[in-house]
Amino acid sequence: MHSSPVAGNANWQQVLRYSALLFGVFYGFSHQRTIYANAKAVHAEHEYKHKEALIQKAKAEFAKKNLPPQAKAADGGGEFLGSSMLRIPSDPKQHIC
Repeated sequence: MHSSPVAGNANWQQVLRYSALLFGVFYGFSHQRTIYANAKAVHAEHEYKHKEALIQKAKAEFAKKNLPPQAKAADGGGEFLGSSMLRIPSDPKQHIC
């Protein structure tokens, strides 16, 4: 028996449909991985910049807290404690009235 030309054409159509489906699934998977990798890289860069800013802020606070002796003398000879206005004089003979 000989198969009809319509049945042979239908088989090729099925092969093309499934090939296109598999290609679409593969393309979608690879494209999703690319999008995810880019988003992950952007997030990592943002997190790095945030940590870098925190480190710079901590360094500035540390430098402000630990001023060299000549900078403390130029500042008035004392330290401010927190946000209060209590002054600790570096000269023990100086009195606060």
